[in-house]
Amino acid sequence: MNKKIIYVLLGLAVVSILMVLLYQKKYQFDNQKDTYIIFKYGVGAQNVLDTFHDLYTHDMVTSPDIQVSLTLSDEELASALRRMDELDVFSVSRSPKDGYLQPCGSYYLEVKYGGGYQKRSWSNCESSHQEDNLDLFGDFMIRLI
Repeated sequence: MNKKIIYVLLGLAVVSILMVLLYQKKYQFDNQKDTYIIFKYGVGAQNVLDTFHDLYTHDMVTSPDIQVSLTLSDEELASALRRMDELDVFSVSRSPKDGYLQPCGSYYLEVKYGGGYQKRSWSNCESSHQEDNLDLFGDFMIRLI
């Protein structure tokens, strides 16, 4: 009986270690250009992080936009992808609410990694809007920038 328990515990430990290794491998990049994120945010989604072209554009509203070179490290890019998966941003749904705020923030996300490509857009225009995973991801990306 004791041997069975030991074998079960040993098996669970091996499976756990393999899962951690596979999860870490998912976000290791041989070439950062194979993975990119385009994240737009703000009123009209005019602020843009484009890791494909290594550029950040900041909307100055009444003045010309400011554009600077910005390259995310592999670690920063991996952390953004992990956060995206944790918050499940491509499958979470948001139900419409009554009333709107103006001006409000708009968001756009385009991602290519692991042979896949996805895009998503959302806004926080609803007056009774509650923070959700999309807002949490948007806040994470803005802090990362």
